[in-house]
Amino acid sequence: MKICMLAPEFLPNWGGVGTYIVELIKHLPEDFEIIVITPDRGEANADYLHNNLKVIRTSKAGDTFIYNLKFQFSCLRKVPELAKKEGVDVIHSHTAHMPDLLLSFKKLNIPVVTTVHSTIKLQRRGTKMATSFWNAEFSERMTYLLYPFLRSAEEFYFSRERKYITVSKWMKNYLEQEYNQDNMEVIYNSVDTDFFYKRKDFKFIDPDKYKDREVILYCGRLIGLK
Repeated sequence: MKICMLAPEFLPNWGGVGTYIVELIKHLPEDFEIIVITPDRGEANADYLHNNLKVIRTSKAGDTFIYNLKFQFSCLRKVPELAKKEGVDVIHSHTAHMPDLLLSFKKLNIPVVTTVHSTIKLQRRGTKMATSFWNAEFSERMTYLLYPFLRSAEEFYFSRERKYITVSKWMKNYLEQEYNQDNMEVIYNSVDTDFFYKRKDFKFIDPDKYKDREVILYCGRLIGLK
């Protein structure tokens, strides 16, 4: 099996989608061949992830929004060339990034599986509830400004024939209601129990110092949506 992974986030790792992709590759069968196409965020060794891994870095990525459009054009150029040269059994994409959006206009005859982590419609709705335009992060402001175009692109994306993976039943129900999708499978995000496990001798904070206060642990980008 040869997989072409379109990775809008990869190494050096940032974001939940990047974590998902890295952990997925680490746990795919050893006889799989994996080709990762990803934006160039700087040198990072990926050899430890899988024995049959090839990484192709494309356009430079120095922001949290515009880089994605450049990456979509890179995938449009690279994937057909790669499919012809090396042969690919399946393309694995991720959204809300939609890296294979422009590939929808190419007849590659290769099955596409897309993991839906979020949607642009959901992101904008959450941002509007949480913060103002001027207090929003750069990518959130750009989503505000370009939303009519982005929403049309997303509706077109979900109208194409492909197999979808959702990471929760809630997302599956949402796609059924908002985009009339039914070709979906729920596969929950995994947990590496060799790394995350309960330790009796570990104290994250001094309990006496915070005994009269509420403590919130947050992991993620500090944006209005979250």
